[in-house]
Amino acid sequence: MLITQTSIWQNYVSHVLGFEGKTSKDPRDSASKYAPFVGAYHTNKGITYFTFKNFAAKCNILPVTYERFLKLTDQDVSSFLYNIYYKDMKGRFIKDPIAFSLMEIAYGSGQATAARTLQKALNAIGIRARYTGRIDEETINLMRRAGIKTLFNALWQARTDYLKTLSVWEIYKNGWTNRINNFISKFQP
Repeated sequence: MLITQTSIWQNYVSHVLGFEGKTSKDPRDSASKYAPFVGAYHTNKGITYFTFKNFAAKCNILPVTYERFLKLTDQDVSSFLYNIYYKDMKGRFIKDPIAFSLMEIAYGSGQATAARTLQKALNAIGIRARYTGRIDEETINLMRRAGIKTLFNALWQARTDYLKTLSVWEIYKNGWTNRINNFISKFQP
């Protein structure tokens, strides 16, 4: 069975859409610099216009236009989650609570940040990991040495620590904290 046909996948898509169900043109959001024109929406259902332009065709979402971006469906979001985050980040080689954690982090901050967050978490629990910014074979092998609950908790501590360093933490902290707590309550091992 494909991961996208499982209940955990559907629960995760529902989680994402519960927090990312709208369009945004918030100028304080770093994604605003990728809007196609001044005053345009830069994010739809949590997918930035930049990500849409770069990866929509890979997800078989065509045409790759601003008009199509504004019409993203829930199924389109699921396709992005699978093709750009789960598949590209080697989710099938990682236990579900960690794979979905990495997808959640990457969805908000990009794949390289998700990988570095994982590598920071591994180091925090005493497993020496290089900060490559990639989910590579070395990092996957190191994850196998960690207890899943210990790694899960360290990963979310590292994520929270990272978010607190951002200049927009005070603006978005309540929403980010609610989303993290919601994710942890649904997906913790």
